[in-house]
Amino acid sequence: MAEGTPVRDHVLKMIGHLNEIEILGGEMDADTQCDIILQSLPKSFEQFRLNYNMNKLDLTLAGLLTELVSAEGLFQQNPQIHIAEKVSASKPKGGKKKRNHLDRRRR
Repeated sequence: MAEGTPVRDHVLKMIGHLNEIEILGGEMDADTQCDIILQSLPKSFEQFRLNYNMNKLDLTLAGLLTELVSAEGLFQQNPQIHIAEKVSASKPKGGKKKRNHLDRRRR
């Protein structure tokens, strides 16, 4: 999927491909199908993918589509969600570590 294209169209296309595989005799469990779709998403969905895996979500393909469309809507409503992800992923730059009030008492 190209960055900036609608996730709904992409996921529907992927579901169509997965259905073709099934018609041709291929067998694939639902978790693998969801993983294939998640791995085909652009970098902007990296946080969604991480959340999906960390929380061990168990969604149908229709449920995954719904969640992805909702996430995409949040990205469009609040573009700073992407900025916050980039900032939190970067390492803090050098400098002195702040001490809390408990550290001062121990001295």
